[in-house]
Amino acid sequence: MRIASVVTVLGLLAAAFALPAAAQGRGLYIGYMAGQSHYNGVNCSSNCNDTSAGYGLFAGVGLTPNIAVEGGFADLGKSTFGSSNVRATLWQVSGLGSWWFGARQQFGVYGRLGVYTGNLKATSPSTGAESKQGTTDLTYGIGGQYNLSSKFATRIEWQRFAAMGGGAFSSKVDVDLISLGITYRF
Repeated sequence: MRIASVVTVLGLLAAAFALPAAAQGRGLYIGYMAGQSHYNGVNCSSNCNDTSAGYGLFAGVGLTPNIAVEGGFADLGKSTFGSSNVRATLWQVSGLGSWWFGARQQFGVYGRLGVYTGNLKATSPSTGAESKQGTTDLTYGIGGQYNLSSKFATRIEWQRFAAMGGGAFSSKVDVDLISLGITYRF
């Protein structure tokens, strides 16, 4: 969770120097998120750790004050299942719909729906054997955003990447990411 601590400190520093808040609006933005991922539904008899630190980079464009399109990369971290280490990495594109509150519209909630393409990779440290399976499926989530200024905003979000794995893996798993993030608007 060291990455999440860095994001929190950056968010607080941005808040200390923030200009008066402004509505979301149109335009390009970039961001960074970090948090905890959870691999759901993995059957393991011993030595399991189904959580890990995850992070991502993203960029988006606000089409209207309430609609944006966002794309990015995420590394959902390494978890341990029995004698294997499992890591998920992916690229995604999503549409976001947001609803803003207050006279200055500083705070908003949003929903996300999109697609991802990624890899679930298992490595056995003792033998060096490796299994890799690509997946393309749905991603969805909900979150909240607070505009610190006309340029900076902080986010908190829950996002699910559905049905990763299959093929070389005997089953598919949903991977969740709960994250804190910061965005910068151009």
